[in-house]
Amino acid sequence: MVDCLESQRIKEMLKYSELCPTVLECASSTNTQLRELAEKGAPEGMLLITDYQTAGRGRHGRNFFSPKGTGLYMSLLLRPTFGLEQATLLTTACAVAAAEALETLDISVGIKWVNDLFLNGRKVAGILVEAIQSGIIVGIGFNLYPPEGGFPSEISEIATAIFEKEEGGTKNRLAAEWANRFWNEYQNLSADSCLIRYRERSILNDSPIVIIRGEEQIPAIARGINDRFELIAELSDGKCLTLSSGEVRIRVGNN
Repeated sequence: MVDCLESQRIKEMLKYSELCPTVLECASSTNTQLRELAEKGAPEGMLLITDYQTAGRGRHGRNFFSPKGTGLYMSLLLRPTFGLEQATLLTTACAVAAAEALETLDISVGIKWVNDLFLNGRKVAGILVEAIQSGIIVGIGFNLYPPEGGFPSEISEIATAIFEKEEGGTKNRLAAEWANRFWNEYQNLSADSCLIRYRERSILNDSPIVIIRGEEQIPAIARGINDRFELIAELSDGKCLTLSSGEVRIRVGNN
């Protein structure tokens, strides 16, 4: 069964009038195209949705694999009035909203600090939050179905698909479920609103990790998430680091 995006169907499932979804047949990058629209005065709540990106972007300038028909890629424009401290909560709120949206489809995923969703030990979704001159863009991409020929070799061991085969209506429902949940978090943004739910879904609990700092890779043990959504990492000498940003990888065996 072909799973097609339908703008009208998504609109019918949205609970908030402020959300303005637009389905694109193809996008270079939903974040990039929404930035251009924002600079032209697009309203808060504009939501670009597609299942095909030709130049999808992840964190640190990486490409985000976005082949036609196999995923769901969305970017939402925010024009917040709150300060930077609250803005830093948007990534975690997005992750919680995404995990809860998938749970409505009977899929339980974990959150790998700070912005990835994992299923069976592999990445199934990534988040990219970008500040622009007049607001913030929150982007998220889901790997829904296996791509023809499989994932590229450079990510084949760390990425997987959420579903084994297509189910009609899944993309529309997931898009609406995520948008509704995230918008509700955004309207009531506070650490208390999602901290417990974020911790419950964290996969970095006493897990061996590697902290990436440029060319340096530092082995450590993840000791949990503090009240500011920072990762506590215990080094081999017993000292602890508090990470507010950056990148960590799950360490397998002695690697």
